[in-house]
Amino acid sequence: MTLSQKDMSEQEQSLVNVLYDHNVPPSTISRVLSSLSDDDKGTFNPRFLFNFNEKSRNLIDVANGILPTCSDAEKTLKKLEL
Repeated sequence: MTLSQKDMSEQEQSLVNVLYDHNVPPSTISRVLSSLSDDDKGTFNPRFLFNFNEKSRNLIDVANGILPTCSDAEKTLKKLEL
């Protein structure tokens, strides 16, 4: 059974973010989360983990004033200002 975001604890969400920051592929993150789980309810689909991380990054960007309509150059400049 495939698990979703509502099945993730805050610790698991933090772990996913840290692993993505270190360029760990989604398939490896899925296996790590499965190995840390005490029960066999299901697994996290690597595609879900990728989408989850992208949504998180986009929300952080919007909170920092970096809108999706900004060009790559504008996004880079705004990130350098932070």
